[in-house]
Amino acid sequence: MTDDPEPRFTGRFDRRTVLRSLAGGAAASLTVTGTVAGGQADPEQKPDDPGRPDDAGPPSRAEPRDPPTNEFLASDLWGATHRNPYAQASSPYPALIADDTIEHNHNLLAPGRNIPITLTFTDTYDDGNRAMWGTGVGFAETTVFKLDPEDLSTIDTYSVPVEEPARLAGAHERDVGATPSGAYNVLDRDNTFFMSIRKEQRLGIDAYADSVTGDRTSPIERVGRYEIPESELHQPDEEAFIGMTMTYDGRLAFCTSLGTVGVIDRDLSADSAEYLSLNGTDAPANAASGTDEVSNSIAADENGGIYLVSSEKLYRIQWTGEELTLDPDAGAWVADYPTGSGTQAGRLGAGSGSTPSLMGVDDEDRFVVITDAREQMHLMLFWRDDIPAGWEPPEERDPRVAGEAPVTFGRDGDATNSEQSVLVQGYGAVVVNNQQPDTLNALPAGTAKITRFLDNVPEVAPSGVQRFAWDDDDQELTSVWARPDVSLPNGIPCMSSESGLMYDVGQQDGIWNLTALDWETGDVAFRHDLDPAFQHNSYYAGSEVGPDRSIYTGAAGSVMQFTPGDDDPTPNETPVDDAQSVVDDAEHASEQTIPDSER
Repeated sequence: MTDDPEPRFTGRFDRRTVLRSLAGGAAASLTVTGTVAGGQADPEQKPDDPGRPDDAGPPSRAEPRDPPTNEFLASDLWGATHRNPYAQASSPYPALIADDTIEHNHNLLAPGRNIPITLTFTDTYDDGNRAMWGTGVGFAETTVFKLDPEDLSTIDTYSVPVEEPARLAGAHERDVGATPSGAYNVLDRDNTFFMSIRKEQRLGIDAYADSVTGDRTSPIERVGRYEIPESELHQPDEEAFIGMTMTYDGRLAFCTSLGTVGVIDRDLSADSAEYLSLNGTDAPANAASGTDEVSNSIAADENGGIYLVSSEKLYRIQWTGEELTLDPDAGAWVADYPTGSGTQAGRLGAGSGSTPSLMGVDDEDRFVVITDAREQMHLMLFWRDDIPAGWEPPEERDPRVAGEAPVTFGRDGDATNSEQSVLVQGYGAVVVNNQQPDTLNALPAGTAKITRFLDNVPEVAPSGVQRFAWDDDDQELTSVWARPDVSLPNGIPCMSSESGLMYDVGQQDGIWNLTALDWETGDVAFRHDLDPAFQHNSYYAGSEVGPDRSIYTGAAGSVMQFTPGDDDPTPNETPVDDAQSVVDDAEHASEQTIPDSER
């Protein structure tokens, strides 16, 4: 492989004279149940915790360096958006490989109306099977659904027409006027499904569950609702519910579009709610000069850190178990990053387009990972805990910046952006291109919600995927490979460390497909072709590693499943001329700078 030709901008310090900052601190008293190498259940894990799912396949042969298991989520498979509170979207469990005969299945929930961004899996019930929960976001009434993940058959749906009165558990009427106000949801270990709502001018959280506890085939029932008091909102008539995750002590953490951050118990009791405002009296001394806006979800770690990127800043907000604080003495911090100007085509808000992803576990180097908002986007790593003594950040960057690298997708000089969170596994990170053509930049901000329906039109479809890696010996962030020719235009990718592949909904010549890339080399492992149909457009939805090595994803009005068939394994890759494959590999070989340790 040749050396990476791209410029790198990274800080350095002398490791021989400095002790690394270790994870922990005053807030490290929160109890965490984890997994040991290979995904086996920790001996100290509670008997009723899910441990390794029986249908997840054999344990990983590779060292997964997986985040600690959050024992309050429903399943270690995929219990929340981006899989878990670290928001890495990678899994230690096996998934599809090139030798599988892939079968495609999908459930048309509401064609042309709602898009399920996140799908969450329960643990197994007494009958040995699971349920899959989700909700549609987009253009129609609220719909909560529960499917059988084995065949995508519908168990129940819960619609929310505006003309009928509200219903709580035990009543017979449906809810009124509540619509999803965010793409992110959480399923807890009691199989309670939490989603955000907006009802008139009120924001809040709804809770849904099986109407018969322990019976996955029973109807959906709403079992709780919490509405955020107007006094806690910055501008109640303008604010929207944005993100949600599960803290490692079992609370729901959430944020709004205008910087209201909250934590509440899972019973949604009003007296358990705690708040902090990024635009109010809680704002730090180096707060944003204007109104700080949020368009991405949040991440959380086992030490009480809640990570949020706004249009102006990157925050670690500390949850102490009793209050939310920006006090540095409690472990909180605020960092600057290049925020660009305005909202680019394909983006849903100003500033970064990525939910923060957390990289590094235990005593490894530990980072918060985002993409910034420069015209040519950069991948940026920020020290998550204490900044190592003697650290010198990149020139003119916040002291917390550990490294940055331009995201070119192999096309020097081009403008790039992404609306997806960064896919992280170990010290590796992948960014996909969502940059739409310059002709669409002339359209008003916010039109990406419409232009995304054009993402399989070859003249419009974004293309480009790039992988980076942090070298913990040389303390630098570098590009590993880039594929300017691969189009994953609007979906959130996922990754299986056991299979060594990343997956996402892609398109080629106008045909939607499931694309799998080799994590180490960027080579196309396979493409499973679908067709140009509207319901195969991933439209910001996340691909996920589910049970039985299957890949699941939401799409425009549907849920899709890609599962290994029962036939003898045969290659499923879209036929590609061998000579052309060699040319493709040669075209992106100059981007590959794979360290010997990763070969």
